[in-house]
Amino acid sequence: SGLASPTSSLPSPASRGGSSSRGGSRGISGITPAGSARYHHGAAAEAAEAAERLQARCVNCLALLLRRRAALEALLAQPHAVTCLVAALDVASPDAQCRVADALLRIALAPKGVGLLLSSWDALRDAEADEAEPRLRHLVSLLHGGYSLELSLGLLRLLVVMLEGPSKPEQKVEIAEELRALGLVG
Repeated sequence: SGLASPTSSLPSPASRGGSSSRGGSRGISGITPAGSARYHHGAAAEAAEAAERLQARCVNCLALLLRRRAALEALLAQPHAVTCLVAALDVASPDAQCRVADALLRIALAPKGVGLLLSSWDALRDAEADEAEPRLRHLVSLLHGGYSLELSLGLLRLLVVMLEGPSKPEQKVEIAEELRALGLVG
């Protein structure tokens, strides 16, 4: 047939200066091992950057959607979705983390929002198999990490709403006790 095979345009190892056997000083592809490591490191960095951009786009879209009351109510009706959003605080982009913190703040302002957030942190803590650890430890560690001023302010706003907002009195007491145990409040 008139179709070339996918490898027919590739030079042979011998024409690239490499050995045609695996025993030569160059790899099968004709790239030295050091060059190969640089290539793979570069490819891994590019893949990580692409993943970070995708995460940021997803978070931006979700943040825009949650400005609509119907979307927020739909999210609140799905506790697993709230847990996924809480877990999204670990995205790589600081800007995306700020948007997640803002989305969590909107959830905390809803009447049952703080309960859903606490359940989410509880579920994530159980997944790590350390029930003695306070639910809010990760949130406080992000706050102490000082990754960005905007993120720190967003997390502080979230904590203030959780403590002073529409949550139930017993939830407020639990939150205050955990924050005291974590050394955030006196």
